[in-house]
Amino acid sequence: MFKFVCFALLFVLSATLFSLRVEIQIDDPQLLELVSRNIREVAGELEELFGFSLSSKVVVQLGERSSSRLGFVQMGREEYVVVLSVVEAFHRTLRHEMMHVYLDSWARRRSVDVPLWVHEGFANWFEAAAGYRTLDLVLSGWPPLDPLSFQDYPEDDRLSSYYVYVTDLFFALDSRINFRDHLGELLSLVEEGDTWREAFAKMLGDDFESFYRVWKWRAYSLAFSGWAMKWAVWLVGPILLMVFVFKRMVVRKDYDVTPEELEELERIYGERFWEKEDGGT
Repeated sequence: MFKFVCFALLFVLSATLFSLRVEIQIDDPQLLELVSRNIREVAGELEELFGFSLSSKVVVQLGERSSSRLGFVQMGREEYVVVLSVVEAFHRTLRHEMMHVYLDSWARRRSVDVPLWVHEGFANWFEAAAGYRTLDLVLSGWPPLDPLSFQDYPEDDRLSSYYVYVTDLFFALDSRINFRDHLGELLSLVEEGDTWREAFAKMLGDDFESFYRVWKWRAYSLAFSGWAMKWAVWLVGPILLMVFVFKRMVVRKDYDVTPEELEELERIYGERFWEKEDGGT
């Protein structure tokens, strides 16, 4: 009887831990084990955040690197296909794409639309939860981006900057809302009919547009400072050269001599003798 009870408990525990239906199409046994363990850990975090277990099947594949994306997810009716384009970054990519999977699954259950900035904002926040750097925004380049203005992904040369801006925005929101503890409340507001901006405003206890203006001013300032510093480094050499040439021209004008006479004086007293403290004739 005792053995039967233990077996039953083990069966229930296994069913709970491995309720996620996953098919990992990876040949390398070591990588297969790492991905399998990682995806279940990630799924556990997301189940706690969203409050439900994923019913759809998840297929994980390896793919070729495409532009600046480390991976992507194909959202089908019966299953989600997560493609890992760069094996070395699979930990972060799995976190990113699995957030897309759970957010899409939640939205389908509630018939809710999720705009691009919300989808990518939460995916990048969840991906970078342990390693976001404000420095990325400083190095993002110029001109800046308005992440809320995009209905579709920007072109490749601006895609990485888009990710940086939307990530910074959601970390700013998280610092006020704490998604780990209050994501369910936010989703409930949207489910009840609020727009995403209205729901964020209620969670912030502040007007979303005001919050966004303050964030955008800060983000743009950081991006501009990085852009200005980069160009300053490039311009230091030419500026110093111009100062040197100008100084030499001014000093030479102090001597009422012809170019031929100046050459003769330089031959006698040395080149640029007038710049020396004891120079002069």
